[in-house]
Amino acid sequence: MNRKIWWRNILLLSFVAVICSSALSIICYADVGEAGAQFLKIGVGARPVGMGECFAGLADDVNAIYWNPGGLSRIEKREATMMYNRWFQDIEYGYVAYAHPVSEEIGVFGGAVSYLVVGDMDRTKVDVDGDMMETNDKFDASDMLITLSYGRKIKMVNAGISLKYIKSKIDDENAAGFAVDLGCLYTTPVPKLDVGLAVQNLGTKIRFISKADPLPLNFRLGASYKMLEKDALTLVMDVNIPVEGNINVHAGGEYWLLNMVALRMGYKTTTVKGLGALSGLSVGCGFNYRGYGIDYAWVPYGDLGNTHRISLTAKF
Repeated sequence: MNRKIWWRNILLLSFVAVICSSALSIICYADVGEAGAQFLKIGVGARPVGMGECFAGLADDVNAIYWNPGGLSRIEKREATMMYNRWFQDIEYGYVAYAHPVSEEIGVFGGAVSYLVVGDMDRTKVDVDGDMMETNDKFDASDMLITLSYGRKIKMVNAGISLKYIKSKIDDENAAGFAVDLGCLYTTPVPKLDVGLAVQNLGTKIRFISKADPLPLNFRLGASYKMLEKDALTLVMDVNIPVEGNINVHAGGEYWLLNMVALRMGYKTTTVKGLGALSGLSVGCGFNYRGYGIDYAWVPYGDLGNTHRISLTAKF
């Protein structure tokens, strides 16, 4: 057995082992309750979000770092992106990512930094009777995520891994944790049909003072199918199996006009039960010229308000 085959088998066995341990983690966390570091659930990239947050089975650009690191190995040029997300309740979220292909034999390296900032909030305290009282003091909260990723093609499978450092802050208290994402993409025998699997946020608990919460572990299964002349239309679908909450389904599509203007639409069932049917909708558009692009996505959240994402992307 030559060295390449030996290393390939080691990687595949390692991937299967982590998948099995992830399934065991879901069983162990079943009674924990809400997970911590909720900001990890916020989708990045106006393009994937505009398609209903479906990208695990497509993952063909730098946003693969978040959605499915297996897609990194499909990137042929250096790519960089930055996103600004105007979240509801005056919450701001930013994301910067970069992917650098080295060679087909070595693979593609990537990195990303994201942050979330919550503005000043009123501090309250409990009086002797147990009632909440407002004070004149304020406090803030923030989250940060640093990700290092790697992807490589192994035979017909595009495999990848992301290492994450998570830091959260509430007032003067800090918490930190580490996580791993695993992903793969498979080109099926059916022409233009790809399927993907990603395991997100497999890692340590995040602890504030004496309270420790598990991370929002999630299995993401996805598929993409390209249609029409020059693959102008792409249909996508993701199924999420989270450690908390119910299984949810996402579906969407992207249509390119003259390979310059993109129209996108999607729908997800994640928030429909609590925020109404309209909250599952997402609409987006994009413009690309010679590798430089701008994308926009609009996503409503019922009574909480509307959210807007804007992304800038460069391929060079």
